Amino acid sequence: MVAGIGSDNRIDVAYGSASGIPQSATWKTFTQDSPGVPGADESNDMFGAAVAVGDVTGDGYDDVAVGAACEDLGDAKCTGDVTLLHGSRSGLTGTGAQFISQNTSGIPGTSETDDIFGYAVQLLDINGNGYADLTAAAPHENTGNGAVWELRGRPGGIVPDAALSFGGRTLGTPYTKAQFGFAVE
Repeated sequence: MVAGIGSDNRIDVAYGSASGIPQSATWKTFTQDSPGVPGADESNDMFGAAVAVGDVTGDGYDDVAVGAACEDLGDAKCTGDVTLLHGSRSGLTGTGAQFISQNTSGIPGTSETDDIFGYAVQLLDINGNGYADLTAAAPHENTGNGAVWELRGRPGGIVPDAALSFGGRTLGTPYTKAQFGFAVE
């Protein structure tokens, strides 16, 4: 499966085969208006500006983390979020999609205007337990200092237990206006 960074607040998914990637007419498109996907498709959400692929649930099927860095939540404008789309035997689906923001219970911090949480995302099994963990960055957190969140993957999806947030200050490096988390690899 290849999940491409989309434009117009969407991602396009192509399922590869031994003969390569098929014609774009066979690709599947996901937006915040797709069945099961949380939120609503609004013009400036940036849904799909950051995309990562990995098996979060350990079921053998790749899941996709989709950043929407300029999603508005309540009065917080351009605060951002991440949506986890689950993979299945029949491919990627919006069914059971998971919405993650700084307002999600158990996640450190609070959604604030211009945080751009989800600007960069990565799925990688950082603790070697067979479940891809989510790294989500908000490079404008704390007026441009930036921060990164590490959230664990489990059979049910991303969970807040053992959630960790850190930035340049935490690491003892220069941090003022550093936009820590601008890119995650």
